[in-house]
Amino acid sequence: MKKIVAIIIRFAYEHLRNESHVEFHTTVNTLFSRFGPTALGIDALYAVYSSLLVEEIDALDIIRRSELTIEIEEKDQERDSLYRGFVDNVKSQLHHFDPVKREAARKVEIILEHYGNIAAKSLDEETAAIDDLYRELLKPENYPQVITLGLEPWMEELVQASRRLEQLMMDRYNEAAKRPNVHMRSVRREVDKVFRAILDLLEALVRVNGPDTNRAFITELNVVMGRYKDIMAQEAGRRHPVKDLGAGDHTVVEPIPTQPYTEKPVTVVPKVYYREDGKQTVQLSLGDDFSVTYKNNVNVGTAEVTIHGKGNYKGQKTVTFHIAR
Repeated sequence: MKKIVAIIIRFAYEHLRNESHVEFHTTVNTLFSRFGPTALGIDALYAVYSSLLVEEIDALDIIRRSELTIEIEEKDQERDSLYRGFVDNVKSQLHHFDPVKREAARKVEIILEHYGNIAAKSLDEETAAIDDLYRELLKPENYPQVITLGLEPWMEELVQASRRLEQLMMDRYNEAAKRPNVHMRSVRREVDKVFRAILDLLEALVRVNGPDTNRAFITELNVVMGRYKDIMAQEAGRRHPVKDLGAGDHTVVEPIPTQPYTEKPVTVVPKVYYREDGKQTVQLSLGDDFSVTYKNNVNVGTAEVTIHGKGNYKGQKTVTFHIAR
């Protein structure tokens, strides 16, 4: 029997948290509306889907009113304020008297423009955007500009504020899970059930009518499906036990070769590994698993690089390297 190849990206969207679940289906619903249910050939199923989605949004509003406390709102305002301060810092240095700093600010501003007004996004979207921005700025081609502008403390404080808010949100979601919300669970199941039926129908139409059927719509839908699949994977990863980079001898850092003196900060990124008892050693990833800060990394002599755990890792470990002419 010939294996049927999936046309639409699938993932376990039923495992998304309530907030992300509604955002996901609202985004998909916008696509359905833009392309037209009739043109897509899903009229009957879409009528049921859109009606159930309204019920789910109403159910989430009830949960939000009971769970999004003043404390969460305050943490969100704190994070927004830090982000705006970070952006203002970059913009102010566009007019710095030092041309090196002006150029660095210009490059960072281009990155910020790509992400738009992060502070205006929803809570979960803002968390994901700040994580993505942080990883982008840590890339070897971008991090030197961050150091030139002295933005490292801003970046770390912004990420920590985002982590505090995210943890608070997780605590509230966990509390909500202890108080059964029968209507929310049932309407979510029905929304997902009808949505799966719509996806099955769309794929069937492609197989019957040819690969060009609804091609533009499916291409855009797969972008959305892929993005939320990644969000769900990130949420699952954050629930894993956090490992301490500073504890015992689990963290292994490859020796850093002597670096040449260039009159500029040396920002070599070390290769970092985590070796857990009885398990395979894994290489950690800059941005996802750790960030770095430097000390005495301009002049000839001994420099320090401190590795700060993030994501599934916490704690820190400092190693040295030499700068020579």
